[in-house]
Amino acid sequence: MLRRFPQVRRTALLSAAVVLLAPASASAARTEQPLVTPPGPFADVTRSLVTIDAPMPAGVPAHPAACDQLRYYRYRRTGGPTDPQQADAVFVNMPGVLGGAGSLEMHGLGVVQLAAERGRSVEVWALDRRSNCLEDRHGLDAALRSNDPAAALDYYFGRKEVEGRTFGGFLKNGQVAVAAHFDLKQTIEDYRTVIVDGMPDADVRARKLFCGGHSLGGSLTGQLMAWDFDGDDATTGDAGLRALPGVDRARQRRDRRPVRPR
Repeated sequence: MLRRFPQVRRTALLSAAVVLLAPASASAARTEQPLVTPPGPFADVTRSLVTIDAPMPAGVPAHPAACDQLRYYRYRRTGGPTDPQQADAVFVNMPGVLGGAGSLEMHGLGVVQLAAERGRSVEVWALDRRSNCLEDRHGLDAALRSNDPAAALDYYFGRKEVEGRTFGGFLKNGQVAVAAHFDLKQTIEDYRTVIVDGMPDADVRARKLFCGGHSLGGSLTGQLMAWDFDGDDATTGDAGLRALPGVDRARQRRDRRPVRPR
């Protein structure tokens, strides 16, 4: 599909990583909240927030309830398939080190809109990492709703009540001990959970699902490919590379290719 539509290909460079096939797992409780699509040339894009129940492991320090959930923004074609497995392709993207799902908004809107204009139904999923659960976005959201940036300044720095809430203050390290558990292992497992939950059919994932990211997100995609999911060095069937048949087959073809003299 990307070879056929070069404009979509250029817009989708963030996503053009690998076809993903991860082991299937039991589906977690999942909700999807419709969101308003921002103004602009995105008439063919439907936007929503997907939340998956995924409790932190036992023994983790006290934390907000939001830290027991995974979240991502889902961008899909208006009037297209509601089941992502029926889409022409799904691009799963991880943001950079200081970014959240919102930092990939224009990417998601643009890829879906360009594909729709060419008769294709694709999806983009922009992920949040667990650490985003510690954010208090009330002031920012209030400023967006009122179209007045002063609302955010009043909330975070003016100690003023905004839309019925008062900011509790910026937390110190000792107050967010749970952050130590948002490590690489948890992040990679969360990455896979989102993918398997959203597209449970392994055969469909092998044909239609791609993952990648911006900056740190690209590095994390590489970690996903190399990850040892069962923690046993003696087994290799669960290795990330084996879970990515598109990459593994390409490597095998390369290894079989005869070397031609220059």
